[in-house]
Order: sequence, then structure tokens, then C-alpha cells
Amino acid sequence: MKERKYEIFQIISKNIKKYRNIRGYTQEELAKRSNISFEYLRRIEAPNINTTYSLDIIVAIADGLGIDLFLLFIDD
Repeated sequence: MKERKYEIFQIISKNIKKYRNIRGYTQEELAKRSNISFEYLRRIEAPNINTTYSLDIIVAIADGLGIDLFLLFIDD
């Protein structure tokens, strides 16, 4: 279970970074748009086994990116 959870966080993190780069946002800009701290976003984009976050945070980041939430869960 723990491995699957970690895999999902990695997919989300990868997609946040992907869409942030597509939009041309810096981490600082996306953090402001998402109303979270830069340091928190930095940790989310570079996850380790101890980095977790709530659905509320993922929704805020998707809104900050101007994308549908489900796009952050797609493993392509």
C-alpha cells in the first residue's frame, strides 16, 4: 500500500511540474497562484517518502495552473 501511495504522489508531482513549465510559471509564481508557500510547493515537486499533501492542496494547485484536477493524476 505504501509503495502505491508513493507512486501516486510521484505522478502528481511530475504533472504539477509539467503543467507549471507548460504555463511558464516559476515555482514561486505557482505557489502564489495556489495560495501555498513556495517551500511547500518545492517539496511537492520533489517528493520523497515523507512528503504527503491533501486533496485540498492538489485542488488549489490545479486551480493555480488553470487545469482540470484529473490531469494531475494521469500517468503518461
